[in-house]
Amino acid sequence: MTAVSDVGSLRELVGSPSELVLAKQLDHLDHHARAFIALSPFVVISTSAADGTQDSSPRGDPPGFVRVLEDRRLLLPDRKGNKRADSMRNVLETPHVGMMFLVPGTAEILRVNGRASLTVDADLLAECAVSGQVPRIAMSVAPWPSSSRIATSVDDESLSHSCAPQPWRVDLCGGSINPAQSERPASFSASNPLVRTKRLR
Repeated sequence: MTAVSDVGSLRELVGSPSELVLAKQLDHLDHHARAFIALSPFVVISTSAADGTQDSSPRGDPPGFVRVLEDRRLLLPDRKGNKRADSMRNVLETPHVGMMFLVPGTAEILRVNGRASLTVDADLLAECAVSGQVPRIAMSVAPWPSSSRIATSVDDESLSHSCAPQPWRVDLCGGSINPAQSERPASFSASNPLVRTKRLR
């Protein structure tokens, strides 16, 4: 196997990102990102342990279950599960995390990278109650500067090169949580000039 071992060689193969792509990076959670999170019933959070082992954990709940506390802070409640607590154990060792939010019926994702910590603040946890059940613990995530971006999952260039099933084609919960068209912004992309999307029908 011939390996690629330096950035220069990598750039010769894949090229450099355009100004449009770079401009999607934000140093805070703007109103587009906040609206996306408010509609998202599903997020994947990636963490790593001190020894370098990694974990990607899917989390789902009613849309907006991840709370936006301020422009630079998110709160992810932990519900009762298998008690492995892989993500939380990893955060105690290495606080760097990556989050990927999805909204059924859209061809966009929101990526947030940041520094996480664990909290048992009673007031914050009370805001995350679902059906009267208050979580015992939650993960607080402070996005890194220039780490948050609403990205296009499918665009004109990649559409002709990808044949794999894509996550926005999957009905995550039997259609019960798909936001009605009237409840969404006309398009996250249409309302945000930094994002260009080609939707799948």
